[in-house]
Amino acid sequence: MPTTPGESSLINVTKEADEIKHRLRNFSIVETFKTPTAGRVLQALPGYSIAHFACHGVSSINPAESHLMLLKEFVSHDGLFTEEVDKLCVRDIAALKLPAARLAYLSACSTANSTSPNLVVKQLIL
Repeated sequence: MPTTPGESSLINVTKEADEIKHRLRNFSIVETFKTPTAGRVLQALPGYSIAHFACHGVSSINPAESHLMLLKEFVSHDGLFTEEVDKLCVRDIAALKLPAARLAYLSACSTANSTSPNLVVKQLIL
């Protein structure tokens, strides 16, 4: 997601997504959600073995509350289309049954941060 309300633009997101599609074109079907809502992602995830997220993220002292910042689209009372942040929380993903899941790549800010002193984290950063 190149833009998120209230956050800085992520200028390389489109280029990153295009590169992934190009590299995987002979091996896999790649679907891109340009302005995903949390609900749409939660509904789609069980059908995929690989998920790549390129967006803003927020870590929380409660790991279940850590989330990726997606978009909630709605029409306001005056009929204008507006956007606001839609949180895709760790707790919501953890509640899914994902039998095909093999890899989730988080290209988001704060994905390597942990603000919880009780959470033991193993990380491999390449």
